[in-house]
Amino acid sequence: MRSEPCVVASSCARPSSLCRRTLCWADSFAPVIIGAGNVGRAVAQTAIALGAQVTIFVRNGAEIAQIEQEFGRRVRCLLNRRGVLREEVKKADVLIGAILISTFNTPAMVDERMVSTMKPGSVIVDVTCGYGKGYLPSLKRTTSHRAPAQLINSVLHIKIDHLPASVPVTASKATSERVIRYVRKLADVCLRGGRSRMIERCMIAKAGELVHPELIRHDALETRMPIA
Repeated sequence: MRSEPCVVASSCARPSSLCRRTLCWADSFAPVIIGAGNVGRAVAQTAIALGAQVTIFVRNGAEIAQIEQEFGRRVRCLLNRRGVLREEVKKADVLIGAILISTFNTPAMVDERMVSTMKPGSVIVDVTCGYGKGYLPSLKRTTSHRAPAQLINSVLHIKIDHLPASVPVTASKATSERVIRYVRKLADVCLRGGRSRMIERCMIAKAGELVHPELIRHDALETRMPIA
């Protein structure tokens, strides 16, 4: 089986003292994860294996129940309330932003003032990489594999839009397994004249015009045009 490099360890070709501190954690560290979807839970599993004291912020009580069923007492699961989040961010060594969608008008969850309270050498990883300022507005542009981190107020910001490319074999395998059923459905609609409500709901453009309501909304927000 082909091996792949560690994403974190390979993120700095010549680590500075600050970067080395973020990569060489002690026996325990305190990551804070915003979001309990596939990414958030995967981060929690990895962090627990490294001996971390994990805190996950979720939207509602149902998600708390799901996390507690999966992880038991190995994580702290909290409702995403601004005051509580603010206090936890102060103590975080690593902040992982893993909400599902962040758009032009998504309210900021972790703003510049909150980032300024974080410990020097701490790290923010924005996995969502949404549109516009979004929920983590302290870094307004994406970073890259060549230059993965930007230092702002003594906090490293990592916002790599194509982060799965760091592990291409794993990413390709996982994506293929999940996408193939949609490709088959699309082929049935396009080549055999079949009908699918799922494909209709997912359609982005038709006859040269945007038809997906969320993308129409984003286009209007970006161009400042009124939404019909």
